[in-house]
Amino acid sequence: MMAGGTKKRNPSDYNARIAATLGCPPALVRLPSPPPPSGPAAVPITWETPFALDHQHLDSYGKCGLRFLYTYLLGLGGRRDETPYMRMHNAVAETVRWLDRNFDAGRAEPEGFGEAFAAAWTEHGPVDHGHAEAYRTIADEMLRFLLGLRDEEGRLPPEAMSLAVAGGSVLSRAHDVVRNADGRLVVRRVATRKAPSALLKEIEYIVLDAAAEATFGEPVVVEAVHLTGGSRLPVEIPPKKRDELRAAVVAHMSGIGAGLFAPSVGSRCPRCPHHFACPGLPGGSAVVRRPLAWGR
Repeated sequence: MMAGGTKKRNPSDYNARIAATLGCPPALVRLPSPPPPSGPAAVPITWETPFALDHQHLDSYGKCGLRFLYTYLLGLGGRRDETPYMRMHNAVAETVRWLDRNFDAGRAEPEGFGEAFAAAWTEHGPVDHGHAEAYRTIADEMLRFLLGLRDEEGRLPPEAMSLAVAGGSVLSRAHDVVRNADGRLVVRRVATRKAPSALLKEIEYIVLDAAAEATFGEPVVVEAVHLTGGSRLPVEIPPKKRDELRAAVVAHMSGIGAGLFAPSVGSRCPRCPHHFACPGLPGGSAVVRRPLAWGR
């Protein structure tokens, strides 16, 4: 008896009879290893407008080069259905742009702010929604938080900036530029969304940091303002992470300039609007005729 009470069985008498009819086993032939996967074929890109992108384009390219090509260079991004919450953010973002255009160093709230917000709300906000007033209250609170931050000395006009990279430009914008009492120059970006959990991994802020240093000719203090949740956070990027992000910016711009758009297969694919066309590419080259970035 074997352990566990199982009876040991003798081999069947038929095993030897069957084996005698089979003959010698065939020799195994080892198949050659498959060739290593080749890199993506380059897509010729003709730029009839300056080769200028922003951090959102670089983020998209870093996640999936092929989706970037479809969405931005071929213009096949489509348009999402906008929820009332998204439309509220659109109205707030339009008001932030108005504040940029109507900068007043002496007043955090420029003359005409109320009318500008009302016009932005009428055009972009969820005015036809059942909870429109509640959304408008939230939008007003977001903008009041921003105006409260701007009640300070040393404010300078917002600055549109450009960073020369790999034969092109990466555009950025400092919504707030402030000369502190201690002489340091602070540059801020304002976003209507909530602050991401991994702020230091965002290409947006390394682009802002590098572009601001190139524009102003001195080191700057980078801050991130997020109106949802009302946060103002310093972005202190460690030297090693700074080098890593700057290298990513150069690599992304170089890849786009060379027409390299490798797909990135993963869990995002089923939600991609180009899922059923991927990884196919039309023949010929792509022509970029309109500016893709404007330093938003």
